[in-house]
Amino acid sequence: MALLDSLFGKKQANKFVGVDIGSSSIKVVQLSKKKGVVSLDTFGEIALGPYTGKEIGQTVRLDTPQYGDALKDLLRESQVDATVAGLSIPLKSSLVFNMKMPKVSESKLDEMVRLEARRYIPVSIAEVSLDWSVIPNEDDTEEGDRFLNVMVVAIHKDTLNKYKEISQMANLDLRFLEIETFSTIRSVLRHDNNSVAVLDIGASVTKVYVVEYGIVQKSHVISVGSQNMIKSLETQRKLSAIGEDLNLVQGEELQKQIESSQTTPVDLDRILSETKQVILDYQKVHRKNIEEVILTGGGSILKGIMNHVVNALETEVVIADPFNKAETPAFLENTLRDAGPEFAVAIGLALRGLQ
Repeated sequence: MALLDSLFGKKQANKFVGVDIGSSSIKVVQLSKKKGVVSLDTFGEIALGPYTGKEIGQTVRLDTPQYGDALKDLLRESQVDATVAGLSIPLKSSLVFNMKMPKVSESKLDEMVRLEARRYIPVSIAEVSLDWSVIPNEDDTEEGDRFLNVMVVAIHKDTLNKYKEISQMANLDLRFLEIETFSTIRSVLRHDNNSVAVLDIGASVTKVYVVEYGIVQKSHVISVGSQNMIKSLETQRKLSAIGEDLNLVQGEELQKQIESSQTTPVDLDRILSETKQVILDYQKVHRKNIEEVILTGGGSILKGIMNHVVNALETEVVIADPFNKAETPAFLENTLRDAGPEFAVAIGLALRGLQ
């Protein structure tokens, strides 16, 4: 069973829209495929703050109709002309876990996975949609021959219905829903990656994924993001720019503050401390080194952050460049490379839609 395919629909070729609904903005990317070549048609972002009377860049929680209105506005402003789409589901709105279980015949596997998964899910199994995938077993001992490692994904049905309703309001033909983790990995990993960590710094939360040959081995959510760093710097440095356009702050004042800081900002220090622990735990259990850390998400475009990340994690760190998975206009090369980490989820969704 391919993870999430059975649960969230069919694949689509030709032209496809990836929609990433975040806590402070919505991002869309439209890709098309012709003669096997994937090309960028259009992309765009819209801030959600103004839909509740808040400033651009602030994290908000909207009603479903407000999300629908914002998405319709974004599709129009970005001149999206495709109608088939895939939407992302935040990792914090799902439950993803690995479990070990005795090997059984293929005919009984689905039934046994669902029975075992009940022990990990805090609500009634009837309230969630469940999918799973067997993780290749590297343990060549006798115990490894007797057990399976299974990744399980559980999403509350209310969450699924919410995203389906948003897509209907925006007149999109929703072909699948996918947890943002898998969309990000699809767009930022290279084919030659072995064991890597993905550090995804969002507006309100940060996610850390340890990935081996494209398979998620470990995931961790940290309840702070770039918004926390902005607020901390506002308090510490009394930046008058905070509360205005987040991109302006990131591009000017905030970068200067982080780059000039001799000590790591407290919220970034927490992110890096927890990330380092996730990496160390993985390396201890699997006895493998993390080859590199891929930095993505809106927070990663703060240039001053890179030095802090490298110093804290003491490994190779690269900035994600997801737009390189598609042909793009040459004159947009620098713009797309700089903006890429923010659009990793939307690009990953569109890539899946074109498979």
